[in-house]
Amino acid sequence: MASKGGLQAYEDEKLLLSLPKEKGTTWLKALTFSILNRKRFSSSDNHPLLTSNSHELVPFLDFIFHGDNIQHKLSYLSNMTEPRLFGTHIPFPSLSNSIKESNCKIVYICRNPFDTFVSYWIFANKINPDSLHKLTMEEALEN
Repeated sequence: MASKGGLQAYEDEKLLLSLPKEKGTTWLKALTFSILNRKRFSSSDNHPLLTSNSHELVPFLDFIFHGDNIQHKLSYLSNMTEPRLFGTHIPFPSLSNSIKESNCKIVYICRNPFDTFVSYWIFANKINPDSLHKLTMEEALEN
């Protein structure tokens, strides 16, 4: 829906763009939430990050608009405390025009593609059962 124009972007809105499984997304969400809400939660005793995951506090647009009951979801968005803060895995060119043409702030976190590939290659080889052939770096690059 965010990619189809169903979200009206506000000028003071913040949007965190990252690729799926990008390193640093959780930290970026927590830091951005803390900065934007430092006056609301000045006491460290009641800060939401002590009891909630940053992914709960900074919802992904991708998941908000997934499924049915769009009216309920639009109502949820309109009742959010401002400035609204979202995360998304939607690539910038696919975002709705209301977001791209607004003055909302967009933070894009990315990683060296080769570093991402190596991390995924190590992860994939770790989860492969011992009975399966482990891919060498050369084999993985060929496939």
